[in-house]
Amino acid sequence: MALPVYSRNTTLYLIKTVAEANLRLSAIGDGYVGFDTEFVLAPPGPAELAALALTNNTRLDRLRYHRNRVNSPGFIVDWADMHLCLAQISTATEVFILDFKRITALPQQFVRILGERRILKVGTGFQNDGKVLFEALGLTIRSFVDVGWLTRLAFPECYATHIGPLSLEVMVHDILGHDLDKSLQTSNWATEYQANDQQIQYAGLDAQASREIYAALLLPVREKEQSINRLIRDDWFIFDFVDGEARTALGKAIAFAVPHDSFLMSQQIWVQMSGNANNPSVVNQNMETPLPAVDPNNVESKVFNLLTSYDLPPHEFLDSLDETRSLVSGSAALWPLLDWEFYPNDVDIYSPEDTAAAMLDILRHRFRFTIIRMQITQAQTSAEYPDYLGVRRVYWLKRRHHTLNFIVVDGGNAAATIFNFHSTIVMNYFSGTRLYCSMPELTLRKISAPNINLIDVSVDCARRTIGCIYKYHLRGITFRYGRHIAVHVCGSDPICPATLRTLHDNAGLVIPFPSRVGVVRTADVYDGIRSVRWSLGGPHCYAPNISYVTILERIEVPRHDEDADTEYTSRTNLLN
Repeated sequence: MALPVYSRNTTLYLIKTVAEANLRLSAIGDGYVGFDTEFVLAPPGPAELAALALTNNTRLDRLRYHRNRVNSPGFIVDWADMHLCLAQISTATEVFILDFKRITALPQQFVRILGERRILKVGTGFQNDGKVLFEALGLTIRSFVDVGWLTRLAFPECYATHIGPLSLEVMVHDILGHDLDKSLQTSNWATEYQANDQQIQYAGLDAQASREIYAALLLPVREKEQSINRLIRDDWFIFDFVDGEARTALGKAIAFAVPHDSFLMSQQIWVQMSGNANNPSVVNQNMETPLPAVDPNNVESKVFNLLTSYDLPPHEFLDSLDETRSLVSGSAALWPLLDWEFYPNDVDIYSPEDTAAAMLDILRHRFRFTIIRMQITQAQTSAEYPDYLGVRRVYWLKRRHHTLNFIVVDGGNAAATIFNFHSTIVMNYFSGTRLYCSMPELTLRKISAPNINLIDVSVDCARRTIGCIYKYHLRGITFRYGRHIAVHVCGSDPICPATLRTLHDNAGLVIPFPSRVGVVRTADVYDGIRSVRWSLGGPHCYAPNISYVTILERIEVPRHDEDADTEYTSRTNLLN
C-alpha cells in the first residue's frame, strides 16, 4: 500500500513472522534508514511502587533495568510481557513494520541492522528507542542519528530559543514543507492497532519522515561547515546504545541535552539585572567578542603546578582520581581555565560513596594528609544544608598549611552534586584525564548565572548562596540574573533566567590532559561534547521540563589508536 500525505512510490510491509522479517530485511545494506518504535510502558507492580516510594527520584525504567541486571544471570526475553509493539524501518522505496506482538523471536536481520555501524538508523527520541530496545530485547544499537540534534546543528539560529527536543511534526513542517497528520495514530499500540489498517499505514510515517529529513539536511550541514570553517563532527549527533546508555565516539552522551555549536553563534544575551517585571533594568551583554584561547598543554601545566603546590604528586594523584572515580571541583578546577590572580585556598575532592573510603585512605596514607574533623555529617546535609543536595559527608584534611575538603556524594557519580551548587561558575571539574567545563562560553568570559532555586529554599541556604556569589563577585566574576520576574515563556523571554543556558552553552567543553590521554590535542577544543541540560529555573520559571536537579555521566576520552581512527573515518564517510 502507498503511504499518505507526502510519500511517493513507497511500499509498506507489515511483517508478522521471523522468516518474513529475515527475508525482507536482508536486502538492506550500508547507508541510512529511517527508524522508529511504538511501545507501551506497563504500570509498576507493588514491589516497584515500594522501591519508588523509598528512592523518590529513581525512574521506573532504570529501576527495572538494575533489578533485571541483579536478578537475572543472563538476559531472557519475556515475550508474554513484551511492551515493544512495533518497530519501523524505512528505505527510499520501502517501509517495513515489524509486529512484535506477533513475532515471538528475534529476527537475525533486525539484530544485524541495529548493530551495524555502517547502517545509520535515523530517527527522533533516540533515548526512548534505545532504552526500550535494550530493556525489551537486550539489543545494542550502533550509529543512531537523532535528526532533531542534526537540525539544530544545521540551523542553530532558527532553534536557539526552542526548549526541549524538536518534535517530528515541527521538523516535517520546517524542513520538508509538509504537515504530519498524527490524528489517526493510536496512543495504545498494545490493543488498538489491530482494528484499523489505516493506523498501521500511518505508523510508517515517522520512520520515513525521519529518513527524508536526514536526506534534506545533508547539504545544509555541509554548507554550515563551510560558513563557519569548522567540521561538524558526526559524534555530535550519532550515538551508540550499549547497556541501555547512549554513547558517542568520545564516550558517554547525555540524553535530553542540546548539542548545537553555541560557540560559533553571533548572538546577544538579554538578562534582567534588577528592578521588576513592570520596570525592568535590562542589560545587553554582547557575546560576539572572541573567546580567550584555551591551550590544553597550558591547562594541564596549571593543574600539575597546582597539585604540586599542595604536596600532591600530579600523576600519582590523578591516577588515584581515576581509580576511585573521584573528581576535583571548586576554584581548583576553575583556576586552570582562567587568567586569574586568585590562587585556590583549598582543593575540593568529590568521591562517590562506594569508593570514598578508598580515596580517603589514599589521601591519609599515601599523601600523608590528616583528618582534622568531619565538617558536615549525613544528618546535617538534609536538615541544615538542603542546598548540599547529594552530599553525604564532608571531611576537612590538612597537611602543613595545605587544606583539602573531601566531599562524599550519594550514588556512583561524583559530578552530579556539583550542578546543584550556587552558580554556573563552579560547575567545572577535572578527573584523571581531562578538565570539564559545563558553561564554557559564560565561564571563559567570567560571567556566571546563579542557581536562584537555592535562594528560595531557606534563609540559611540563601545566606550561604549569596555569600558564595559575593565571594566570586569580589574575584572579578560578573553575575547575570533576574530575581523579580512575572509569568513568562522560559528560554525565549529576555527576563527569563533560563535564557542564558538556552541561547548559549548548550554544549560542554572537554579539555584532555595531553600527557594523560596519549595524544597532544590542539587548542581548538570547542567540540560539542554533550553535557547537562541544566536550566536556570526556579519558582519564577514555569516550563514543565525546567529542573536544577541534574544527573551527569562521566565522559570518558579514549586513548588514540588506529581502531578509533578507522571507526571515526568510516562513520564520517557515511555522510558524504
